[in-house]
Amino acid sequence: MKRTPLLIRLLWVILVAHIIWLRVSDAHGDQGLRNSFSFISIVVGLVVHWAWLILAGGLDQRRRLTWLITPPLCLALFFACLRFDGYSGYMIPHVSWRWAAPDAPREVTLNQVALPAMGEAASPWGYPGFLGPDRMGRADGVNLVPDWRTHPPQLLWRQAVGEGWSGFAVHGELAVTMEERDGTTGLYGYSLTTGELLWAYAWPGEFDHSLAGPGPRCTPSIALGRVYGYGPRGRLVCVAADSGALIWEHDLPLEYGVTQEQETKNVLYGRANSPLVTEGMLIIPGGGDSATKQVGLAAFDALTGDVLWESPRRQLSYASPTRATLAGLDQILTVNEGSVTGHDPTDGAILWEHPWPSGSSTSAAASQAVPLPPDGVLISKGYGLGALRLRLVPATSGTLGVSVLWHERRVLRTKLTNVVLRGPHAYGLSDGILECVDLELGRRIWKGGRYGHGQIIGSGDLLIIQTEEGEIILRAASPEAKPGTPGADLGRIRALDGKAWNNMALAGDVLLVRNSREASAWRLALQPR
Repeated sequence: MKRTPLLIRLLWVILVAHIIWLRVSDAHGDQGLRNSFSFISIVVGLVVHWAWLILAGGLDQRRRLTWLITPPLCLALFFACLRFDGYSGYMIPHVSWRWAAPDAPREVTLNQVALPAMGEAASPWGYPGFLGPDRMGRADGVNLVPDWRTHPPQLLWRQAVGEGWSGFAVHGELAVTMEERDGTTGLYGYSLTTGELLWAYAWPGEFDHSLAGPGPRCTPSIALGRVYGYGPRGRLVCVAADSGALIWEHDLPLEYGVTQEQETKNVLYGRANSPLVTEGMLIIPGGGDSATKQVGLAAFDALTGDVLWESPRRQLSYASPTRATLAGLDQILTVNEGSVTGHDPTDGAILWEHPWPSGSSTSAAASQAVPLPPDGVLISKGYGLGALRLRLVPATSGTLGVSVLWHERRVLRTKLTNVVLRGPHAYGLSDGILECVDLELGRRIWKGGRYGHGQIIGSGDLLIIQTEEGEIILRAASPEAKPGTPGADLGRIRALDGKAWNNMALAGDVLLVRNSREASAWRLALQPR
């Protein structure tokens, strides 16, 4: 065999230097991108070296044939034995043995026990939708025991469910999520405490993406005795909360004249927006295509489904709207693809707008705009964009001006999750690492503990963290409680197996968690009154 030529050796030096640069620099601001580009560099080096060995390596015929056949055979054996199950948030492939049976969803056998009619009043211990009652990622109506070692959570039920990244919405005994089963997408209502399937409403159609995985992404909303869901391909449905019977529906891409090709281009990973129900309206990012019809937000009558208003053209992101009063004006906050806006809830008019770069397929925006009364907005994002704090000031004609208080690219890189506020601090999984940030200055207080791209909710002075691998951890929410310090970690349980990107729900003393394979419910200990 010939000696490796200078060009091949130089290529390896360049590729190794590139990998080292990727690992030590912050050029892409995202661990997943660093892993992807590192893997590509290694593959390029191996393929070039292998081609040189075959074509010009000076091998005799037998050894050349061996090198020609062995690598493809090894790859073929690898893919014959292993099944690809998607990627982690760090872009690390998940695989399983092909002969291992995947978890089958629970059989759709309805429990005949009827639910009481759902009134319009919110449940005092409910968790009515995405990120809780006010979309702040908090459940403060309960006083949890801050010690899971002596008072561990008690398992109520655990079972397989259909695919998807939806979370649970809870009202009374009803817990609703969205699932994909056997080529259909649907809403599934379960008993909160037993896991029995109470009702289901599904429609034909499925969704899958090699990076983002299969199934629906939105967390449903429960309000006004109804359940509202939004499919990954843009079907908006309203069903009765006590029976799952369809009340009204809209197919937004169809109504806006968007082809499947355009929809895939505009929302590569599937629509992930959770409906906001407020004062009799349902508000959802409408999207569409610039070549046909496109709207920023669309508002519907929550009872009848009639269109109330549509805001000016903006392409949707993967975030969901929220309502707040800031700088004296009631408004709907939303993150678009390329900007964040505040809208008049009466007609959708834009009250203010600020650039916030993102794209459908790269640098996607999935984190919420968080109101900071009386006049602030916090925005966070992965891919190296970090966190931005805005201040809104009254301007002319009922609009608002915007000023930037700070923008720190190295804090709160919330790629697939959202921040939780506690006092003057924000807590979040910054590229998978828990971080505490001073809201006034944008200064990191501490960072530590690798939890992956999981989820986080707050309750009182506690944080409940769901790791990307399905472990649930109770921690103190304090600037002094850096991971690793005594008393910071208050206990943990293994609640799920496999990748867990879904949001949690805390309804009273019951914690609901799920991933794309299974769900479980846990009763948490409460402090005596």
